[in-house]
Amino acid sequence: MTHPLTVHGTCVALPEGAVLLRGGAGSGKSDLALRLMETGDVRLVADDRVILERDAESGVLYASTPHPLRGLMEVRGIGIIPLDTTRWVAHAPLIAVVDMAPLPGAVPRMPSTATCDPLADANRFSEHVPVRVRRFVLWPFEVSAPAKVRLAAAIAVEAIVPIAEQESE
Repeated sequence: MTHPLTVHGTCVALPEGAVLLRGGAGSGKSDLALRLMETGDVRLVADDRVILERDAESGVLYASTPHPLRGLMEVRGIGIIPLDTTRWVAHAPLIAVVDMAPLPGAVPRMPSTATCDPLADANRFSEHVPVRVRRFVLWPFEVSAPAKVRLAAAIAVEAIVPIAEQESE
């Protein structure tokens, strides 16, 4: 593993892999993660701070949680709650980043096939081998936001290819 880097965000593990939810304080990261976890097949990786490390051999980027925060989630209006061990996972391979849009109108109707390097985004001064993952922008308070994160994960692992991307190939 490379040197770990801690970033601000919330990370959940879907069956396809981990999705890092990024945004400022109160932007809806934990709320969206909580709604995703209601289905039972999504588990929390980390809330508030996420450790990112690249496996030097495989090149895979992994997300994990700092030990003191393992299994804990902040739920606005409720407080910090400990999750049952079946509701969280210590680490998972990162497949996508979802940035929280500040308003519903800030989400592009037809997004590009954007990617990002979460390590460089968090620390522009670190020297590392670039790791590109799919990047999406969503408004987290939309009723369909959990379903959209699931679609984003499927697109990130190419289980689904949007029509616009098929036409550009």
